[in-house]
Amino acid sequence: MNQNDQADLDLVERLKSGDTSAFRTIYSKYVDKLFLFGIHIIKEEEDCTDVIQDVFVWLWENREELTITHLKSYLYAAVKYKLTRKILASRRRDEILHQRPLVADVVEDESLALKELQAVIRDFIRTLPPKAREVFVLSRENYLPHHDIAEQLGISENTVRNHLSVSLRKLRVYLSKNFYWTFFLFFFH
Repeated sequence: MNQNDQADLDLVERLKSGDTSAFRTIYSKYVDKLFLFGIHIIKEEEDCTDVIQDVFVWLWENREELTITHLKSYLYAAVKYKLTRKILASRRRDEILHQRPLVADVVEDESLALKELQAVIRDFIRTLPPKAREVFVLSRENYLPHHDIAEQLGISENTVRNHLSVSLRKLRVYLSKNFYWTFFLFFFH
């Protein structure tokens, strides 16, 4: 983790305890970057400003329940989610959707979202009981088939399937706590 990420995590912890100066610091650090990101997507200054303000209001109102591991990625994902909802509800929907963003911007944006999702999943894995964690890691990170996992851990294939089934169900619930990932799961389930 780099220094900037650690500083952001410290700010998030202070924010969770109601520190208004931490909130102002987060706002100052990210508001202009988020605006540039959002205006590239929606091209409407007023809509973009409204969305960014909504994200920061939500951040403050839900500060005590936050489970953010990468603040920058989280904020970009939140703006993207809110802009997507605004676009889908807009009368200019077709016009906006036909505008093609630059490939580099899409790759950078998706990379941020992917990093945040990976961090959320790593956090989730830490919450699993030891045997379920082992099965999950061997299956999803090491790509071992069920019979190899069963043999390696000395359990039945049925037990492997059960651990994975329960873990994946728990993962869906865990991800649904974050509004962006709920959107992600809805469209990519």
